[in-house]
Amino acid sequence: MLAYIINYGMYFQHSSVQWRFPLLFQLVFCGYILLVTPWLPDTPRWLLSHESSPQNGEEVLSRLRNKPITDPEVRKEADGIIEAIRIESQEEGSWMDLFRDGGIKANKRFCLAVGIQFMQQMSGINVGQTFHQVARPPIDINRL
Repeated sequence: MLAYIINYGMYFQHSSVQWRFPLLFQLVFCGYILLVTPWLPDTPRWLLSHESSPQNGEEVLSRLRNKPITDPEVRKEADGIIEAIRIESQEEGSWMDLFRDGGIKANKRFCLAVGIQFMQQMSGINVGQTFHQVARPPIDINRL
């Protein structure tokens, strides 16, 4: 919605600011993310998989759940994450596995996912905003 308001406001400008401001305005959100990111806590999963002691990961989990580290729910979740990391480290995969059946029909699932994403992007407003310049020549309002 904000993009439409900015585009409408810039419609009345007849200089390069008409296209430069909407592009540069997007940097406001990028700047916000860059400013806030250093204060975000590491995820429990990353801490549990990259540190020698699970202590920090368990602390973050307890803060997220607002419960003490000794709480059974926190312990169960930490143990589940550690178990998932252990299983994933034993089962290495490659990008080519996406194109092989492998007994789980991974290739069909991959093609289905790509097809769904393609159809989602090529329907509705995305097509209208992306390809309307190509599909329809600009209208000269002065001739009307």
